[in-house]
Amino acid sequence: MKKYRTIKECHQLIKTDDPNSAISEYFIRDMCRKKQVPCLKAGCKYLVNYDELIKLLEIA
Repeated sequence: MKKYRTIKECHQLIKTDDPNSAISEYFIRDMCRKKQVPCLKAGCKYLVNYDELIKLLEIA
């Protein structure tokens, strides 16, 4: 099953793994708006596929 998390939760998980990470909530939100990361829109929130987000960030 895919792990879908809110942008805030994704940011917190990234910061937990790497406290010095420069990835911001705004950056993740911008990726969602530009359809660069798999996500779902739930009301006014984006639910991001966390595993795919991490894969994309590892490639970049």
